[in-house]
Amino acid sequence: MEKIEKRALEILENYPIYKHQPASISGKYHIGETQEEHLKLVNNVLKHLCDEFNIQNEDRDMLLASGWLHDLGMYVITKKGKIDEFGWKYYEVTGYSKFQNLMDKHGSIGAKELEKYNIPRKKEIQKLIACHMSHWYPNEPQPNCLYDYLLCIADYVASRGHGILECPKKKKNS
Repeated sequence: MEKIEKRALEILENYPIYKHQPASISGKYHIGETQEEHLKLVNNVLKHLCDEFNIQNEDRDMLLASGWLHDLGMYVITKKGKIDEFGWKYYEVTGYSKFQNLMDKHGSIGAKELEKYNIPRKKEIQKLIACHMSHWYPNEPQPNCLYDYLLCIADYVASRGHGILECPKKKKNS
């Protein structure tokens, strides 16, 4: 693991909700998948894409860091349990609440959240995070280079369910 990806994982630990939070707060997508599992799958897809496009060294490291951090904004706009405040919607099926009006902005929110941290190539990572949902939310920043598109594609492929470039399962001890 390279230094930018390692730093991204350190940053991610400031948001322990990612380990148990459903990848889909509404329960409509990523059925039965935690956010942590989703992030692993996104990075597995990104590794394959980097191999296909011969992206190596610090560029690869930066892309993988972006994969780990792309949903940072989700951890800001979601909470476990029912929030009885204006703008929050509770999903009984998952037991989580989401500030509904900000869902389409979670990429930009995540990019802004990254301001709190020191990480190499921060501006590039922020741009990647900000535009990762552009295919669903046209008012968000749009991709304009290969790396932007690769993160969008990796997130999209990873969100399509199990079986597509799935991460290897750990063997259980007998």
